[in-house]
Amino acid sequence: MPVRVVTRRRFVRAGLETRRRASGTRLAFSTRTGGISAAPYATLNLGASTADRPEAVAENRRRLLQSLDLDFNRLVTAGQVHGAAVAVVSEPGLARGHDGLVTRVPGLPLAVSSADCLPILFTAPGAIAAAHAGWRGTVAGIAEATLERAVPLGKRRSRPGARSSGSLHS
Repeated sequence: MPVRVVTRRRFVRAGLETRRRASGTRLAFSTRTGGISAAPYATLNLGASTADRPEAVAENRRRLLQSLDLDFNRLVTAGQVHGAAVAVVSEPGLARGHDGLVTRVPGLPLAVSSADCLPILFTAPGAIAAAHAGWRGTVAGIAEATLERAVPLGKRRSRPGARSSGSLHS
């Protein structure tokens, strides 16, 4: 079991940073440490579209979700295309052709992958969302489109939250 440091609702584990919102929602960003993938994907490769062994990626995803007390079999992933399409999801699986995901189903984890793009995680009353924001998607409005789907028009004053992780720049 990884060592956990707790600092005011912020949890840092080897290769994983999470924030627990007042609603009980967990937002998490991972690094590449703590998995089973061999080089050049070492070690916590979560990308199913890489040439890594599919069983290694599945095990890495299972370990990550288990560390968050989430069910691997409930995972929803974005079939990212560097655009601004957002899927509202209610069941596990791959949302092909979408860079944003929104759900109102408790216990349904959402995942986007990133390398040099920016992952953005949103919370809103009764909903969570995730967006993959590369430069093309950013220009196309992926963050705004995801937020619009997560927060119904009548609830815009509800103060949604957003968190992003680091990204690479050239």
